[in-house]
Amino acid sequence: LSEDTEAGVSLYSNPSAHYDFFLKKENDRIRAVLRKTVGDMCFVAGEAFFDHLPKLRIIADRLQYRFFADDREIASAETRFLSTEAGISAFTGAMFALYAVSESGGKAKFDYFSYEKNPD
Repeated sequence: LSEDTEAGVSLYSNPSAHYDFFLKKENDRIRAVLRKTVGDMCFVAGEAFFDHLPKLRIIADRLQYRFFADDREIASAETRFLSTEAGISAFTGAMFALYAVSESGGKAKFDYFSYEKNPD
């Protein structure tokens, strides 16, 4: 992860409804952040700093997403804001997408991505 590069996973319904869970390197520290975009609101819902690259993990159930960096819970978010229940779109589910963005041409590398279905 290069300095000033943001890389992570977006839980995406549409441009006005998504949760971005990402890592960003700042001053030789790694910042894990959950940013929520719902309607005209966009804000940081939780963050934590690390001296190493933490493993990001998302646990989902019917009502909420829980966001972890290593074993530390960063924040949670309601699933309904990414569904048709919020009336934002006709799509019936959120997409999970890896992404990276940098204003300075920095790079990010994803070592792996895995998905496990909850046994519920």
